[in-house]
Amino acid sequence: MEQVNLCDLAMAGTRTLSPNQQKVFLQKAFDAPKEHGLPAIQVSKAEAKFLTLLAKMIDAKKIVEVGTLVGYSALHLAEGMGQDSHL
Repeated sequence: MEQVNLCDLAMAGTRTLSPNQQKVFLQKAFDAPKEHGLPAIQVSKAEAKFLTLLAKMIDAKKIVEVGTLVGYSALHLAEGMGQDSHL
C-alpha cells in the first residue's frame, strides 16, 4: 500500500477523493492488517459505517480515538465530521 499520512487524510476527509478512489482506499485500509501481518482487530465494515453515522447524527466537532491499528475507524469517524472538526 502506498504511504499515506492518515492523519492528514482523516482531517481532509475521504470526501476529497472520488467515490471510486474512496472505495479503493478504504478497502486497502481494511485489508492492511492482514497484508502486513498485524492482528485483524479493526472494526468491521458495518461498524465503520455506523461510526460515520454516529458522528453525523451528533454533529461531532471533536473526537478522540485512543489506540489505532491502521486508522480504518478514524477514517470513517472523520467522514462523519464537518470540515471545521478535529479528530
